[in-house]
Amino acid sequence: RTERRGEIAKERIAALTGLVNGLDQRLVRVEERGVRLEEQLKAHVAQTRQNFDNLVGRYDDRFERVDRRFEQ
Repeated sequence: RTERRGEIAKERIAALTGLVNGLDQRLVRVEERGVRLEEQLKAHVAQTRQNFDNLVGRYDDRFERVDRRFEQ
């Protein structure tokens, strides 16, 4: 009877170990995805900032041309 309890305990430990390993692997994948998403977000923000700066530059040029026309 003690031998059977030992076997049951070993089976439960093995099951828990498998569960923990599975959770660890899933956590690693989630962390990796988080890193990829953060990199994508940073790239998107940088591109948006660049697009905004380009638009501001274009409008500044246009306003300068309009000002020069009024000065003439």
